[in-house]
Amino acid sequence: MGFTKTFDVSVSISNETINSYLFKCANRLKPNDFTRSGKMSFKETIFFMLNSKKKSLQSELNNFFENILKRDDPISKQAFSEARNKIDPKAFIELNDAINEVIYETHNEYKLWNGYRVSAIDGSIIEIPNTELLRNEYGYIENQNAIVARAKVGCIFDVVNKIVLTSKIDKYKASERHMAMEMISEITV
Repeated sequence: MGFTKTFDVSVSISNETINSYLFKCANRLKPNDFTRSGKMSFKETIFFMLNSKKKSLQSELNNFFENILKRDDPISKQAFSEARNKIDPKAFIELNDAINEVIYETHNEYKLWNGYRVSAIDGSIIEIPNTELLRNEYGYIENQNAIVARAKVGCIFDVVNKIVLTSKIDKYKASERHMAMEMISEITV
């Protein structure tokens, strides 16, 4: 099976997963989230987040509604943010794992360098929304002017195939070495 066929299978599995009622139930934060039909469903919110090209949020929403959904009634960026906040971030990990399974296990359609899979690990510190909940969960920096919520992120990236194998977000003060060891132990492919 060639790369194009593997890509098509990956897209099909992603689409099937996103359309699954069980996936929706498992990845919404509250049981009553996305129960009514609103302007943007669970599935459309996920697709938008995967499709975003990083223009201004409102421009992206307008383009998505016009070109993908074929509708002329886009939602506001505030309404999108409310919908996005109802989705468990683990949904994207589940989708990534499903695609990796297709590429590495089911179809074995990946490239090697001199017989090896070459991966890179990198970590960084990011600013996250500065809420009390996130400051308590992940940590913060503080100076004479402000308190800013921060977190540490890391990922393992297959550099030959350009695929994220796994990623992690952790407390701001977490050890990068410990995060790297946890991510390595999570790789199943």
